[in-house]
Amino acid sequence: MSASLQAWETERKRVEANRFALLLRDILAHLPDTRMSEAIAQIAHAEAVPSSLLLAIVMIESNRRPTYIRAIENLVFRANLFCHRLLRLPLADLSVGPCQIKVSTASGLLGLPFRRTGYALTLGSTRQERHQCCAVLARLTNPDVNIRLAARYLQHLSEGYGRSARTRRGTAAALAADMVIYVACHYNGLDVGDELVEDEIVSYPKLLAALVRHLEARRHGRMAPAG
Repeated sequence: MSASLQAWETERKRVEANRFALLLRDILAHLPDTRMSEAIAQIAHAEAVPSSLLLAIVMIESNRRPTYIRAIENLVFRANLFCHRLLRLPLADLSVGPCQIKVSTASGLLGLPFRRTGYALTLGSTRQERHQCCAVLARLTNPDVNIRLAARYLQHLSEGYGRSARTRRGTAAALAADMVIYVACHYNGLDVGDELVEDEIVSYPKLLAALVRHLEARRHGRMAPAG
């Protein structure tokens, strides 16, 4: 590699590292208040998932999503649900609420019958079933319900990682880090083998791993590096 190309690559990595650090700092600057953090910790405990992992998901998915954006998202979702319930129009597989839970993911976790056609869903096989499913899914916009479903999904992903981890060996710290990456990839719809650092994009797995590390460090009264 030529000196000029090496210098460009070094500068690109420096800029990317700075962007990552700024994004991480921005998210950490908006930690939920104590009551919210305690409520999330209680939900995490009930679903047997690490509270730092659930809190990190809430923080990342809520970052830069002001109240009016969430209100618009909820309005679009409810309108789509209403049209599906009464007019049988396709239900878009939207991401909803503070944890951005997909409608298909929520339906699966709640045991609701649905069929997928591309990015659209059809709930139930009868009119009564469809109405019942829509009534249940309407609660996705409730933050408490949304976060509880996210915790249940994280617990499901953690179990999947546990099954796959039996075939691997390593230190507890390395396996824990791998678990966060595994969960992050699946939660964000990425293949586990995808590159964790992408040009011009801060990857979700890398961000989640760093945020969990920071939250754990804060919990134990120490600070973790941003990178």
